[in-house]
Amino acid sequence: ASMEDSGLFNFMAGIMGQYVENTLTGNTLHQEQEINVIISFCMLIAKVHHKGHVPQFDVIEPIVKVMQSTAGFIMGNTKIQAARAAEYLLVVACSTLSILHSKSNKGSKAPPNVSPNAVDAVVRVMQSNPKSSRLQASGCGALGTFAANNEQRYRIMKIPRGTDVIKVAILEHEEDVTVLEQAFLALYNLCALANDATAEDINVVIDIVLGLMRSYPYSDKLQEEACRTLWMFVTTTDIHKNEKHMDAISAAGGIDTVTNTMREHTRVKTIQEGCVSILYSFCEASSQELQRALVTQNMISSIIGAMKHNSNVNMQEKAMSILVALLKVSESNYSIQMIVLAEGSVQSILHAMSSYPKSARLLKDALTVLLHVGIDQENEEHFHESGGVKVIADILCTHGDDVDLKKDACSVLSYLAMSLSKKCFLQADVLKNIAGALYAHPQHKELNECGLHTIWNVLIKDAKRNRALAGRANIIDVVVSAMHNHIESENIQERSCGILWSLSSERENLETLNRTGAVKGVINAILSHVFSLSVQEQGIGAL
Repeated sequence: ASMEDSGLFNFMAGIMGQYVENTLTGNTLHQEQEINVIISFCMLIAKVHHKGHVPQFDVIEPIVKVMQSTAGFIMGNTKIQAARAAEYLLVVACSTLSILHSKSNKGSKAPPNVSPNAVDAVVRVMQSNPKSSRLQASGCGALGTFAANNEQRYRIMKIPRGTDVIKVAILEHEEDVTVLEQAFLALYNLCALANDATAEDINVVIDIVLGLMRSYPYSDKLQEEACRTLWMFVTTTDIHKNEKHMDAISAAGGIDTVTNTMREHTRVKTIQEGCVSILYSFCEASSQELQRALVTQNMISSIIGAMKHNSNVNMQEKAMSILVALLKVSESNYSIQMIVLAEGSVQSILHAMSSYPKSARLLKDALTVLLHVGIDQENEEHFHESGGVKVIADILCTHGDDVDLKKDACSVLSYLAMSLSKKCFLQADVLKNIAGALYAHPQHKELNECGLHTIWNVLIKDAKRNRALAGRANIIDVVVSAMHNHIESENIQERSCGILWSLSSERENLETLNRTGAVKGVINAILSHVFSLSVQEQGIGAL
């Protein structure tokens, strides 16, 4: 609190000024100790401001002068201990400036005012010792703080070596996490926090980030921080700003760069998650041009590779959503289907579904992908070995009231019943699970349509065996119930009549058919849909 006394401050500032003049420009015998006095003064100012006390006098300019003098001192000094003390002084000074500028407008939404000379001083300090990781991290942190002020952001972008010093810091310390975090955050702040960032400014910063990713493709730490920065660019709270950033990233070849990073770092989970999050943001964009930019073979293989090597449920969900988006925006679904199948995605999709059976989002997207790409003969064996039919059938009895998800599961099973051989269905309780789903949701028209269609196709697949199974799975009960509840639905009546026709050929089903009133249901279907040839054919066949 005593720091609010301007008289005391001026007295201390005078001492500091004398030390600066005598120590940093002269050649005293006690340089190291005298530099430590200046460090103490800077730390005191920082601590006072951090506690919320704001003196009514200028504390920034004296620190800027110290930094300017110290930078020159380091460049021309050969005394190791004194040089180290001076380096630490600069680290403290940069940190102090960051605190002063971040706290100076506490409680105000407006960016804090920055001393006109502060940016230049920090840039010069970073140039004075590019090998010092502490100094580079502290300097980048200060520039990142300054970027909240539009005037100083403009100054950083325009002065010679403004963004260059940040780039040099990254290049010199590509494996130092602290430097990378502060440097990439500074680059992000230069665009994302600014209210008036121009397209040219955005392009400059994004080009730097992407250029570093391309120059150091094997550096895990650099790639991780770069991906985090790009992700921050595309997930701000301003949707229009996000799409502006996405346009810049796409125009600069950023999608290919991110894809290559995924391929080079398949075992680094944080990089995989970061890349998938970036690409997912592109899928969520309103611009179809941005979405179409993702449709490449490298992209699909990279997404599938990420699914194989990373079991994180959030990443799996986003990766599956990306595959769905690619199928939706592709002008040629067939080409995408072939790429997806060729990359072995079926096994990855089924593995994700079996690993996260409670994630409705993941399951829904996975079913959509399976329905779009289909299962060819080459993938049928993998599908059978992975227990694919059972994985999908289990959805029908594990997701309570999520009727839409159950409907999608029935749609996929119906398709599979037509395209796969009967061995894929031998071990799965498909008929029993469908019966349970229809019994639980008797009034849901679309679910009943999909479910009955699946039952019909399954019965055709292995007629004699499945007719007997159907009788034991209460299929007749749910079919007759569906006919009664949805008399107006031509699809339900046709499929129900077809199922009953198939089941009536087994003697053990006759008692149940009579008990449930199946004959009456078929007659009502025929009378209610007199102009539907398919209902008439299936109904008369059943009778």
